[in-house]
Amino acid sequence: MTPPRGPKRAKERDSYPPRFHTKGRAVYHVTGTKPQKWTKIGTIDDMPAAITAWGKIEYSHAPISDGTVRAVATKFLGLLDDPANPLKLAETTRRNYKLMLRIEPPSTLILAFGKMLMADVRKHHIADYLDASPHPVAANRQIQLFSKMFQYCERKGMAGVEANPCYKLERNHESARSVYVDDALYCAIWTCAWNSDAWKRYAAAMDISLITGWREGEILRIRETDFDADELRGSESKDKAKRMRLPMFPALAAALQRALDVRAETPGGVPMICKSLFTGRQGAQLTDGGFKSGWGRMMRAAVADKTITAEQRFHFHDIRAKHASDRDDDLAQLALGHTSARMTAVYMRNPKGRKYDGLDSPAVGGGTTKKDEK
Repeated sequence: MTPPRGPKRAKERDSYPPRFHTKGRAVYHVTGTKPQKWTKIGTIDDMPAAITAWGKIEYSHAPISDGTVRAVATKFLGLLDDPANPLKLAETTRRNYKLMLRIEPPSTLILAFGKMLMADVRKHHIADYLDASPHPVAANRQIQLFSKMFQYCERKGMAGVEANPCYKLERNHESARSVYVDDALYCAIWTCAWNSDAWKRYAAAMDISLITGWREGEILRIRETDFDADELRGSESKDKAKRMRLPMFPALAAALQRALDVRAETPGGVPMICKSLFTGRQGAQLTDGGFKSGWGRMMRAAVADKTITAEQRFHFHDIRAKHASDRDDDLAQLALGHTSARMTAVYMRNPKGRKYDGLDSPAVGGGTTKKDEK
């Protein structure tokens, strides 16, 4: 006697993703709304292909009913939060895109183009926007995002959008950053930070940046478990699949220990709560935004105290350029993890061309040099 099929079918159904059904040897995608629509997506003999077809239907975006820039921006913002996001953007990039496409209150880009139809935007509209913007570099980034929106519309076959007006359009001129942080300026800011309880963590971060050449985000992600007596380990911010390893020499060990000491003095910086090397006052890992805002306040305080002039202010990222500029050119690309020498050349800013070991903080001293090793 053949056993009843009910329980077995229910068990099989639980192992399938939502709206994925089998009927005989055929596999269907069934809509969750009534009237239900059954779409054949394959057979049980080739389940991988059926699941792939199910994913294409499940994560396909509904057509855009309103062709205005505002409506497309709203749809595009939803795409950024989609787990099946084909753009694969970094968290910082996604956050910046959301600011540039903010609907309420409307961002500059939405104010200028929000009511226009995507199909009506032409190259001269983009050029006028670039020319009129008081912030040329920011306008370039906004138009770069606008171009991605047009690519999205073309991919979805939006009516009337056949060409990207942002393509091959001359953007505003951008000058390469040329700020070089010399030893005297570095020492002045380091001393200002170290002598203040509010900014001491930045002195520790400056040392680690100067020694390693790592980016701000890479330094903020360092945890106690990422270093030991032999090496410091991490992953690149631009590509987390790329791992980084540095031998634990005395200067680096001293810088990490200073960071641990500062964390112990920070309210909430209890190791049992958070293993991150840099923590906020609530005990959680210090965020990129919190670090940047604090760095800006420290720089303004240094100017107010006449430690430096307003023209001498620099970004934390400029310390990475100092790391590259103060060492041999053939080692800078390897240290910064760049795939091309052209990208490394952007960071070579030392006007005197001095070759400095770069493995210790001039504010702290100590560590080993090449002569000591010999």
